[in-house]
Amino acid sequence: MVSFGLAGGLLLGFFLFSKEIIVINEKTLVALSFVIFMYFVLSRYGNDFAAGLDEKGNTLQEEYDRSKTLEKEYVQKLISFHQTKLKSHQKCQLLLLASMLHSKSF
Repeated sequence: MVSFGLAGGLLLGFFLFSKEIIVINEKTLVALSFVIFMYFVLSRYGNDFAAGLDEKGNTLQEEYDRSKTLEKEYVQKLISFHQTKLKSHQKCQLLLLASMLHSKSF
């Protein structure tokens, strides 16, 4: 097996382009430029980029956990509020019923 390397690849590419076996338009050039740009950016700054994403992910996880804790606390307070109101309403009903029974007995 013969190894062409970079020079062999370029020569093969130039040959294929010159014989119009491979035809490239402007959209293909833009896509190719983008892929090359992303390759160089990620190869040079990939670790920094990954560390930044990890930090952002950890921050978002902490905020999510904090919001879930607050939501649970709010639901517990809401349940206790409604239980208090229900007990108060039941007491009022008992007092009203006792008042009605007391007035009928006279």
